[in-house]
Formats: sequence, C-alpha cells, structure tokens
Amino acid sequence: MIEKVAPWCALFVLVPDYCPNRARFGVSRVRNLLKNRVARLPAWPVTSMMTPSQFWGTHMIRIVIIALLSALPPASAQAADQLLDSDESGVNAQARASYSLDARPRINRLDFDFPDSESSAWLLADGNFRLHGWVRHRSLLCATYQMGVRFGIGAPGCLSVEWISDPAFVTSHVQCNGARVEHAGGDVAPEMGPVIDKISCAERVIRCSGSCR
Repeated sequence: MIEKVAPWCALFVLVPDYCPNRARFGVSRVRNLLKNRVARLPAWPVTSMMTPSQFWGTHMIRIVIIALLSALPPASAQAADQLLDSDESGVNAQARASYSLDARPRINRLDFDFPDSESSAWLLADGNFRLHGWVRHRSLLCATYQMGVRFGIGAPGCLSVEWISDPAFVTSHVQCNGARVEHAGGDVAPEMGPVIDKISCAERVIRCSGSCR
C-alpha cells in the first residue's frame, strides 16, 4: 500500500512546511522507503565534503521520479478493454477443453463453437489460435469486414466474463452485393498460453467499415 501512495506522500517530503500534520501521512515511512530504493541503485559520485542534507537536496528529483515509476503498473498488467467499439459486434462461446495424455493431464487445447454464427475457434497451450467462420453482407454497396477473437474468464463459462485480451483480428475481406464470404485466419498470443487453464470463454468479433447493416 505504501508503494502506491509514495508519489503523493513524496510531495510532503519535498514541502514539509506546508504539511504541519505530515506525520499522520506516514512521511517518515515514505522517506525511508525512498532512501532504501535509492540505496539499491548504482551510487552517483558524491564529494566527501557533501553533507547528508546537501545530498538529499541535490538528488530529490531523482528520488521522486523513482517513486513515480514504481507506482506505475507494468504494461502486462494493464487490463484489456471490456467493451467493444461501436463498429464491432460479438458473439460468445464457452470453452471445451481437451487434455493431454500425460501422467498429470493438463489442458492443451480449447475449442469454441459460436452459436448461430457459423464460426468456430481453437486455442493451443502455446498461444497459437485459429478462427474460422462465414460473414454475410446485407447491402448492395460494399463494406470491409474483419473477423477476430478475444478470450476471457467467466464465473462460470461465459457468465460475468472478464476479458483478458483485446480482439485480435486475423481476416479482412471487402464484401458487396449481399455476398456471404468465408473468413479464416490465425495468429499466436503467447500471453494466453500460461492462463489457458483459466480461460472459459471466447468472443468472436466482427468489425465492419463502409456500408454496414
């Protein structure tokens, strides 16, 4: 918890005169935390005549920057968007697991059959996935259709799904005159492999631009 509030509390370390009750914010803890973080970094040259107060005054900016960076979540921890864009539509399918034949069976493949959409997908334990389906265009004028998929964790199946990946689009076709076109493609999402045993749902996503109906 203290690491999350360190950037704000650091302001009280910088300007103590404006915070007469700064003790209740745990400033001493913040100061010690920041000092410990800096102590683990390669030391900058400091002259033997520099006093401790001069050292901290000179390098306070460095300390604040370190505190700000430490409060930022890593890129991999950033949550996927839960809602689709206005030009996208989706349909969900519950995962159907296939297990290895090892002494300790583990999931090595998930299959998804999307209802009423003539589409299916699979995901392997190494992150490889493939998507196949048909898309019907309902206009004489042309539109571009992309088909993609995203994966999520439900409670259970596809109930109350939390999507852990953004839609990955693997096809793109221009369709005109009410055409019905087959879409098929695949890619690899390495980050899905380690969590394949938690994935319970997938959403086939269609993105349309142009004369869409």
